[in-house]
Amino acid sequence: MQSSGTSHSSTSTTEQNRFKAILGACIGGAVLLILFIFAIIQAKNEESVLGWIIAGILLAWLGVAAYLAWGVMKQANASQKSFDEASVIRRNEENALLDDKLAHSFKIVLVQSNVIKEQLAANASESEAMIERALDTIDTTASNGMSMIKDAKGDS
Repeated sequence: MQSSGTSHSSTSTTEQNRFKAILGACIGGAVLLILFIFAIIQAKNEESVLGWIIAGILLAWLGVAAYLAWGVMKQANASQKSFDEASVIRRNEENALLDDKLAHSFKIVLVQSNVIKEQLAANASESEAMIERALDTIDTTASNGMSMIKDAKGDS
């Protein structure tokens, strides 16, 4: 039930990387757009077929860049969604494990409670020692259960 301590830093790093990727894509797209506009202006001013061909090529590259940027963003969003789902599954598994451990602790307390009741009813010479051991077991189990709960609260 211990946290690795990297969830916040990895999220921060992921956001920084995502920002850098978006910034780079925006700069590259802006450069292509400026070149495309410049090529159109030059082709219009010079009335050259070659200028229009270059403008068409730049438009195609601009389309490819936009398509790739869209694909990368779509994949990044899908990866983030997958990561979030895996985190939820992991958290649920950890909670289920904690529930199982606590249920086991409660069963131990119930068994020891029955031992105490039986020994009180028997009132035999070894009853006091059995009751002492049962109470010690209950104390230890309760302490361990509280530690598990504190550890689990520290993770979230």
